[in-house]
Amino acid sequence: MELIKFEEYIKKYNHKIVATIGSFDGIHLGHQELIKMTVDKAKELKVYSAVITFDPHPLNVIANKNHSTITSLSEKVQLIKTYGVDYLILINFDEAFSKISKIDFINNYLIKMNVSNLIVGSDFKFGYCGEGKAYEINILSKGVINTTIIDLIKYNDIKIGSSNIIKLLNEGALEEANALLGYCYSFVGKVIRGKQIGRTMGFPTANIDNENVKKILKTGVYGVNVYLDKDVYVGMMNIGHNPTCNFQENISIEINLFDLDIDLYDKSLKIECFCYVREEKKFNNADELIERLKIDKEIIRNKNLLLAKK
Repeated sequence: MELIKFEEYIKKYNHKIVATIGSFDGIHLGHQELIKMTVDKAKELKVYSAVITFDPHPLNVIANKNHSTITSLSEKVQLIKTYGVDYLILINFDEAFSKISKIDFINNYLIKMNVSNLIVGSDFKFGYCGEGKAYEINILSKGVINTTIIDLIKYNDIKIGSSNIIKLLNEGALEEANALLGYCYSFVGKVIRGKQIGRTMGFPTANIDNENVKKILKTGVYGVNVYLDKDVYVGMMNIGHNPTCNFQENISIEINLFDLDIDLYDKSLKIECFCYVREEKKFNNADELIERLKIDKEIIRNKNLLLAKK
């Protein structure tokens, strides 16, 4: 898969493509279906496939805020790559682009990319204030772009969408969020120096730097798989203020790898969250906390074994 900016793409290529377009935050089950259909249709027509997305996330510009996302751009790239897409085309979503008319978007972007077939969800909107609707693409392109519109996919009567998944993650409903994603929520974070208080209690921890995750995940204890180089380790993660032994005003992320005590400082780790164990709690003393951490560890081990059998 080639990752390429829109401006570079139209200079470099002019062949027909089958594409899907959207923010694609999280690459959830709905996104996966769109991408698979795009790749299959491109193979059927013997042309190239493309995913067209925006950077930064549109809400960062439209709402003028630092919008929390399920996946970073680099994580999104890695997920999309697994579906055999030929091109991932990035459109710079700035203030000027946010004000583009629906007809200019069709003519100056989709037609310039030589999109012959576009596969989108029924809720896809484009142009200033989302004035353009999915069914208008074929009409506005004067029949140049054949459009396939897919109904929204639901899971147990829940709409599969990034907003719903973020809400579930905020609430600690991790396993429900993972079901909508179609995989375990994960993120990448760099290990930074901590106060090493966990080591004195027999639970050495690595402090993780990732501001987005601090906003998107509920505070508490999680079961995680941690990817380090080619190895995978089971562990537990605490997100919160460490109220018992080392209260901090700012939220921290700490990882304890089971049965492994190595220096991880400055390493980048992929952390995959598979269960939410409990909310963060202030214990009366360190001994009470240690006993609870032992219980958490056992719960996580058992949950990991159950998931491995599925």
